[in-house]
Amino acid sequence: MQSYYLMIALLAVISVLLAVATFVENKYGTPMASKWIYRNPFTLIIEILMIANFIMLSLRRNLFKSKKWGAIILHWGLAVIVLGATLTHLFSEEGAVHIREGQSSSTLLDFNTGKKIGTLPFEITLNDFLLKTYHGTASPSSYESDITINGEKYHAYMNNVVYYGAYRIYQSSYDKDLGGSILTVNKDLMGTIVTYIGYLMLFIGLVLSLAHKHSRFRMLLRTLSVITLFAVIPTYTLAQEKAVYTNLGDEKKQAEEWVQKNLIDNQAAELFGNLVVQTPGGRMEPVDTYARELMRKIARSSEVMGQTPNQALLGIVSHPHIWTRIEFIKVGNEQLLNKIKPNATSDKIAYIDAIDSLGNYKLVEEVNQTFSLPPNKRNKYHKELIKLDEKINILYQLFNGGYLALFPNDQNAKGTWYSVSDELNDFTKEDEFFVSHIMPWYMDEVRKSAENANWETPAKIVDMIDTYQQKKSITDMFSAKKIEAEKLYNKLQLFKWAGFGYMGIGIIMMLVLSVSYATGKKLKGVLLPMVIVICALFVAHSFGMGLRWYIAGHAPWTNAYESMVYIGWAAIVGGLLFVRKSPMTMALATFMGGAILFVSNLSHMDPQITPLVPVLNSYWLIIHVAVITASYGFFGICFLLGIASLKMIAFDEKRFAPQIKELTTVNEIAMWLGLALMTIGTFLGAIWANESWGRYWGWDPKETWALITMFIYAIVLHAKIAKPSLNNFWFAVMSIFALGAVLMTFFGVNYYLSGLHSYGSDSAPTGLYAIWIILGLVIVLVGIAYARMTKRIR
Repeated sequence: MQSYYLMIALLAVISVLLAVATFVENKYGTPMASKWIYRNPFTLIIEILMIANFIMLSLRRNLFKSKKWGAIILHWGLAVIVLGATLTHLFSEEGAVHIREGQSSSTLLDFNTGKKIGTLPFEITLNDFLLKTYHGTASPSSYESDITINGEKYHAYMNNVVYYGAYRIYQSSYDKDLGGSILTVNKDLMGTIVTYIGYLMLFIGLVLSLAHKHSRFRMLLRTLSVITLFAVIPTYTLAQEKAVYTNLGDEKKQAEEWVQKNLIDNQAAELFGNLVVQTPGGRMEPVDTYARELMRKIARSSEVMGQTPNQALLGIVSHPHIWTRIEFIKVGNEQLLNKIKPNATSDKIAYIDAIDSLGNYKLVEEVNQTFSLPPNKRNKYHKELIKLDEKINILYQLFNGGYLALFPNDQNAKGTWYSVSDELNDFTKEDEFFVSHIMPWYMDEVRKSAENANWETPAKIVDMIDTYQQKKSITDMFSAKKIEAEKLYNKLQLFKWAGFGYMGIGIIMMLVLSVSYATGKKLKGVLLPMVIVICALFVAHSFGMGLRWYIAGHAPWTNAYESMVYIGWAAIVGGLLFVRKSPMTMALATFMGGAILFVSNLSHMDPQITPLVPVLNSYWLIIHVAVITASYGFFGICFLLGIASLKMIAFDEKRFAPQIKELTTVNEIAMWLGLALMTIGTFLGAIWANESWGRYWGWDPKETWALITMFIYAIVLHAKIAKPSLNNFWFAVMSIFALGAVLMTFFGVNYYLSGLHSYGSDSAPTGLYAIWIILGLVIVLVGIAYARMTKRIR
């Protein structure tokens, strides 16, 4: 029994150490964190004690005799992984090799300092370096090196390893002038083999632990009997405009009144939205999508002045002088807001507020100073300044005819599309004449139509632009079917409506079940219609994810927005697993899935579909991210089950004893499933890292916090194993607060720490501060439940 408690203590100690290390690394750098924590002898001693403790535990608890092979293989697998990591630490050889085209090198450099740390027993010659980009953009899709080693030619690129004897060579980076390549060279044959064996043992052990008839997981399932499983599966310049609308002057109120009075016709705006545009990132998408993304970026809202994104965008490009005076640019920092617009009454400014009396951009010097700072030295103010600068630049280009790349050029082999303000020298004379005149004509007709309400001519011009696009675009530039699919995706807004539906039906279901628990009356025929509605919403949710996958061409979980949508999906799956034997779990999971979708559609989450960076262009994206992110859904269910249990304990523990027991059992089952997915997903990510970067573990904050999350939930489950009769109150409390590790892994690392996994280096969204409010409410609930429980015991 003491060994279980020692295991819990050791897991707690190492979790705290690793958590502290991530903040030390963020502030003082990786070498400091490595010296004092990651590679410190004390940390190694803790790891050795954990292994030794399990050996004693397996002998004392007769795990071999009782044939609990899952637990044995699982924990021995962890021991083998630690052994592999030790071998890597002691005997591996790793560094960077920098080579210019046409030159050779055998010098191994340190990643951080660039100093020589060794010499390879062979030379690498760089024959050619190639940077591939997405069509019409400078965004890299792949970077590749053709190299020669001892007369043999090899091809190294991201996610494709070159093997040479015991050495592995990876494409790591490149010189800014594209004349040189930086390769990672790694020699760690023994450490990698041992570690991979440990991963395999870990996977087998987890499967056996969940599937073995004598395992605790199976015992918990038997207490719930059968669980239903669902299948898861030329341009008008500002000066020209000002000459037309001089009567407006600087009066913002008059500008707002004019916009309200002269609305862009919604049907005309939709026709404009059906055109195809090439984004700065190189993606082909409907103007409708582009308008939504721009308005969400600039105004943090899907509507501006009561207009749809298409209406707003068409108004901006057709009436720039008026829209420079509309306050719709969201400023996310109060200090920055006061600097631009003292005594502001809202958190929005107009474009003209950022321009001084001489026509100069107010923020230019401060922006330049901010960009000169290293990314890890930029605080929230700097990040908000960069975001505001981006918004101002986008509007400047839109006001002057740019940022709308509507016109393909069949003479351009790269497939670049152009806006009317771009240089059109590469076009044929006929095409140049068309492009340079069609948009000014269109904007002029839009201005006339806004006053006389006759939108026939603008519709005809849009049709002419559409015909030009179809005729002049390179055949593989975009798929008409995908464009239509994206229009459907935008129109349906499936995630938004599914979110509202989930929350609504979840609340109704919880209320109905609460009445049933309180009165003792069984529900006949009431729950089935609700479950059918949930399933219908789930089908719509799944269809939306499939549609986004088809449109993007890759799995829809590559950024924060998509991950939230996927976590909501996983939460619903988790609820459906228990729909027959624990309807309250289904209700809680449904509400949680809806809440997650609701949050994902708030203004701070960016739903933009973007091309994959080279490292993500791998099948590992589907496997690793899908598995590890699904675990968050199960951990979220554990959180809600803990909350529900505490509420019943606070109200009348004795009266609701059967329901509390049911929820506690489901809580533990969901936690086992979540921990299994988290563990498998984490070590699948380690394999991906080894195939992409040449190392399977680098103590990146995201990796570290995933490991901490594993340890935290392992502590909770080991506490239950050590004491099966563990008070329902304490198990509920642990399952609630354990979610903090998940939140830190998913949000905290992305917004508060820096690392390879941070897809959001922006400042934390305001909505995240709601977590502190929820924490306060949870603490109050825990206090009430504890007081009521101890009072009854007395």
